[in-house]
Amino acid sequence: MTRPLAFSAMIKRGLATAASAPRKTPLYDWHVAKGAQMVEFAGYSMPLQYKGVGQVQAHNHVREKAGLFDVSHMQQLTISQDASSSPSFTHHLLPLSLSHAPSTSSYSLLINKNGGIIDDCIATNWGDGRWYIVTNAGRAKEVQEWLDVVQKEWEGPKVKLEYLTGRALLALQGPTSSSVLAKHTTHNLNSLPFGTVAHLRISSDIDVHVARGGYTGEDGFEISMENKDAVKLADLLADSEGVLPIGLGARDSLRLEAGMCLYGHDLWETEPGPDGQEKVGTTVGEAGLAWVIAKDRRTPDSPAFIGRDTVLPSLKASNTRRKRVGLVVSGSPAREGAVIVDRLNSTPLGKVTSGIPSPTLGKNIVMGYIDTADGLHKKGSEVKVIVRGKERNATVTSLPFVESKYFRGT
Repeated sequence: MTRPLAFSAMIKRGLATAASAPRKTPLYDWHVAKGAQMVEFAGYSMPLQYKGVGQVQAHNHVREKAGLFDVSHMQQLTISQDASSSPSFTHHLLPLSLSHAPSTSSYSLLINKNGGIIDDCIATNWGDGRWYIVTNAGRAKEVQEWLDVVQKEWEGPKVKLEYLTGRALLALQGPTSSSVLAKHTTHNLNSLPFGTVAHLRISSDIDVHVARGGYTGEDGFEISMENKDAVKLADLLADSEGVLPIGLGARDSLRLEAGMCLYGHDLWETEPGPDGQEKVGTTVGEAGLAWVIAKDRRTPDSPAFIGRDTVLPSLKASNTRRKRVGLVVSGSPAREGAVIVDRLNSTPLGKVTSGIPSPTLGKNIVMGYIDTADGLHKKGSEVKVIVRGKERNATVTSLPFVESKYFRGT
């Protein structure tokens, strides 16, 4: 099987965002010493794959055992506010549940006033008015600019934003990740199900923040530590039995099988309108992310989040002109940008946003957007995708392509 094809576009997109020499994570030399092929992505020099381990082999290893990813390019920040004060800046910023429990994490969206998605993120309630947020590297500048605007306009209680540039981030992913990490900590990991977090100590002297979850659909952990501890912790985990360092190439194929969006490909803030003017890009409803808007944030009397008046109507099917879907494509694999057409009359229906040959399924899978007018976005619909000038049969399927295996507790 050929390597996943979507990543060539990812690299090009990353090159386009870098205005100067790529930045290095605290693990750059560690990657090079392990024979990593380094590429520029989102302004950083990152490992694509490692010598002697192809992308498909790396992908399968994460599905079967455990892989270690350097995701230190991601932006980490905290939002702090007096816990007794109201309203909440974080709930103004994000459509999170008002009852979001301490020590839990949620996938969320930074939304502009017009309902456009600025970025997707992971938000963690640390309690006592403190929130820990992780956003995408490729949108770091836009996120910072947006937070500056929101903070300046904020008329509520005083808020402090802190960007955690002194911290690295590792992701340990795969079915054996828990048993690997358990060997290096006294913390009971069975008490840490998917979507929960803990501050704990690893190997007696490395203090970390651990969130159970990740970007692969497998059980796993995202581990934040001080930069000075990054190499030591990476060595400790990578030297554990059954663990391999994994690059961005396999990370992309794993996340696509798990049906997860990649910002800038499957989500975008704006796009050209019919008149050539910029308009809202993918809406929350079109992206199939209605579940991200907490139920207690949808009523008129609940505290408003930014963009609410546009976002809530977009969740209705009658207001959705296109929908993010999964497709299984026959023949050659479809690349990002491939046109999806009606199988009967070749009328354009939409475009592919991510596509790879799935190592797990042995099939060509893609995500993309299909117009809803004729109902061809629904599961089981037969359409075609134009690949290298030829129409290939494709079937709309449910997401994720590969069932998630998160640890929900014992």
